[in-house]
Amino acid sequence: MKKWKIIILNGGPIHIQEILDQLAERNFPVSKILLLGEAGRAGEIYEFRNEPLLVGQMEHVPEENYDAAVLLEPVEDLQGITSILVKGGIPLLDLSGSIRPGEQVPVLLGDFWELDSRSLPPVSIIPDALSLVTGLICKPVHEGFKIRQVTVNCVQGVSATGSRAAMDELLDQTRSLLGFKSIEINEFPKQIAFNTFGVGGISDIETRLNTQMQFLLNSDRIPFRIDMLWGCFFVGMAGTVWIDTVNPMSRDAVCDTVRSVPSFRLLPEGEWMSVLDTAGKDHVGIFDVRLAGDVPRSLTLRFAMDNLRKGLATNLVQTLELFT
Repeated sequence: MKKWKIIILNGGPIHIQEILDQLAERNFPVSKILLLGEAGRAGEIYEFRNEPLLVGQMEHVPEENYDAAVLLEPVEDLQGITSILVKGGIPLLDLSGSIRPGEQVPVLLGDFWELDSRSLPPVSIIPDALSLVTGLICKPVHEGFKIRQVTVNCVQGVSATGSRAAMDELLDQTRSLLGFKSIEINEFPKQIAFNTFGVGGISDIETRLNTQMQFLLNSDRIPFRIDMLWGCFFVGMAGTVWIDTVNPMSRDAVCDTVRSVPSFRLLPEGEWMSVLDTAGKDHVGIFDVRLAGDVPRSLTLRFAMDNLRKGLATNLVQTLELFT
């Protein structure tokens, strides 16, 4: 079996370590991992299979002899790095939201990816946690009932930042407030402990979601609106999706559609799932599926997932496994 050589570009500490842990846990066949980061991240040390990995400088991107490069966060010289990788025959997988999908740049949604080649495209997109769950819900619903519009509301844990400092800030603030002490606010615009507030840059997130969903649904006429909040918990994401369709639906048909998605676990009617229930799990919990109206064309369902594991690391490794 081929053993992969992988480059991981510009990721936050929490995200990088989770990916390394998933590669090891799933016994992915890898012989070499190269970590590269922009200023401030070079010199960081991680662990993979009990061996240390040192982050190098971003300008040392190799020109060949690697099987894939994974971009976790935006970089200054995206065009230059992409050019080096493509010329060297190193496929680039973008998880940063920096690259728009198109005919030559597919969105890789593993549960529905139809392989016409055992090779990764030169450039491709792996959706983030929000785009992943939205795409997994909407693609089969659209194929069955033709979607008119979608609204998504979600709350996510601080692990979405990829920053250890953000995780520490939640912990430190919680301890301080429980001890009736003053707190420091550095990583977030407001107190994060015992609080919730809107995620900044929501228009950019909404634009990215719309472009990726347009590709996956093969339609540019379906508006996706989102609202996203920071929650005072460490890991996970939970939310509600509202979908209006052209064709009427039945609850049984919708539930059958949900069950057909390998990454989903549909809960029995009346049961609920919390963020904590999904911690460390490799699936997305779907529950509280409801329809409205005498001729139901409005669907509501709720979801919960581990946004660090399934929403990032497992999703990446499962996608790579399609090409092994």
